[in-house]
Amino acid sequence: MTANDRRIAFMSILRLLQMVLPIIAFTACEGGTGSPVTPSPTQPVQMSGTWAGTMDSANFPQQSVSLLLTQSGTTIGGTW
Repeated sequence: MTANDRRIAFMSILRLLQMVLPIIAFTACEGGTGSPVTPSPTQPVQMSGTWAGTMDSANFPQQSVSLLLTQSGTTIGGTW
């Protein structure tokens, strides 16, 4: 196979992809015929507890920090 034959084969494949890929993308994005599904409610993520780490700054030395979080449903409070 010559370089020109490979070039022609490559261009043929590109033309085919240019025709097929938009059809695939359109059918994949097309809406379904069924009703939309409503997701079931989930429980809030539990964030309460003691969180600890370090705080870095270019202007100050590294500091240890801790955070005590309390949670009631979706309301979170705390001290640090």
